Amino acid sequence: MRRQPILVGAIVFIIILNLISPMVGSAPFNLESALKMALKIFGTKYVIDQFGPQINDLINGITRNQEGLSDENTSIKTKIVPILSAGTGGYIGAVQVCGSEEQVEKVKAVLQLEGAFLGEALRATVLVPIDRINVADGIKRVSGVGVSAIVDFQL
Repeated sequence: MRRQPILVGAIVFIIILNLISPMVGSAPFNLESALKMALKIFGTKYVIDQFGPQINDLINGITRNQEGLSDENTSIKTKIVPILSAGTGGYIGAVQVCGSEEQVEKVKAVLQLEGAFLGEALRATVLVPIDRINVADGIKRVSGVGVSAIVDFQL
C-alpha cells in the first residue's frame, strides 16, 4: 500500500505548517528547520507506534496504576499518544492519557496550548485530548479523558 506513506507525509506536512506558521511572520522560512521538525515528528511517531505499550506499562508500574480497576463500575484504560505543542514554538512528544476504555480509544493525540496573559504575570499550559493528529481538519476534544503522564524523548 503505497498510499499510506503519502497520506502520512501529507498529514505531517500540514502539522509542520501549523506548528511553524506563528514563526513565519517573524522570521524568514527556514527549510532546514522544517525538515528537522519533520524528522522529529516521524521519529516520535515511530517510537510511540513501536514502544507505546511498553512505555505505558512502565508508567503504570511507576504509578502503581492497574488498568481495569476503578472506584466505580467503569474500567480505566491508559495509552500513550503524541502531544502536539503550540504557543511558544512547536514541539512534539508523548503523553499517557487515561479514562474509560471507550473514550481513551478515541484519543489520537493531545494538543498542548501555552500562553502568557496579563503581560507575563500569568502563564497557562492547557492539555486537550483530541481525536486526530491532523489539526488542520479542526479539533474535536475527547471528553472524559485526562493526561496522567508526560513523556519526553531526548532527540
